[in-house]
Amino acid sequence: FLHEQGLQAQSATIAEIFHQFPPSLTVIDAFHAMEGNGPTRGTLVEMEIALAGIDTVAVDAVACRLMGIDPGDSAHLAIAAQAGYGEGDEKKIIFLGTQDISHLVHPFVRPS
Repeated sequence: FLHEQGLQAQSATIAEIFHQFPPSLTVIDAFHAMEGNGPTRGTLVEMEIALAGIDTVAVDAVACRLMGIDPGDSAHLAIAAQAGYGEGDEKKIIFLGTQDISHLVHPFVRPS
């Protein structure tokens, strides 16, 4: 229980950083990603994708989706979206290039 409380506090702190120090641009280079027990024992995944946006929460939420992870399962993203620090609802995120990202999803193996 104490460990869970610590993770919640840590997630709330990360969410607050989104609010206090919003970047003007968030870029994720996902051309070569790693799943599993990275960064040294993971498995290379060739995603060949780059993400960028002015809403860090939205960019992170899309990155989660591309890895087959529900953004709501990421505590800091859920807290940040609920607090209004960014958009976590994929249906409300405006994509440039393609709206349908389902063909780009690669379900990642989670760390053990």
